Amino acid sequence: MPVGSARGSRRPGPRGNVHPGTAPGNRPGTGGEPAAARDGPCADAGPADHIAAAASSKSGVPEDEMRPGFRMTIGADRGAIARVSAAFAEFADAHALPASVRRSLLVVLDELLSNTIGYGFAGREGGEVTVEAVLGTDRVCVTLTDDGRPFDPFAMAAPDTGLPVEQRRVGGLGIHLVQRLMDEVSYRRRAGRNVVVLAKRLTGG
Repeated sequence: MPVGSARGSRRPGPRGNVHPGTAPGNRPGTGGEPAAARDGPCADAGPADHIAAAASSKSGVPEDEMRPGFRMTIGADRGAIARVSAAFAEFADAHALPASVRRSLLVVLDELLSNTIGYGFAGREGGEVTVEAVLGTDRVCVTLTDDGRPFDPFAMAAPDTGLPVEQRRVGGLGIHLVQRLMDEVSYRRRAGRNVVVLAKRLTGG
């Protein structure tokens, strides 16, 4: 399973946009930082153990706060989405994640990665997306970071599914599904990259 190089904690930047998900029992988010920055929907998840083990001496994170997780980076290749799905499935199996949580996150990863590769990297050569998953005490947090064109996927208005198909605005259904499946989502633009953070509770649907 491809894993990126270890890194330490990063200095927080300006706050981004936070969008509560619409899964049962959602609550408002508190910030837009990636999980590794310990802010936003995944503030209490803690760093992944393979990252924190190499960075604890600099970040001051005690070993008992390290959380299981994985990190991998792919290019602008749709075929790589399957590798991310396989890596997450292995992670889910290893830590006995509930089947509903696993299914929801696999659907969401496929949707967001497809959008990034298909649209975020359109009209250019190459691109890079990093996927980081961290298992917290009560939730799974996933951070997607890409160097594509600036785009907040959650700023789009929810599609009106009550309208006849021919009258509906094109697009938006996939992102609407992402928000329905996740408990919390957030977006920010940081250092020339899009950063999307997702949180899914381990209980309560």
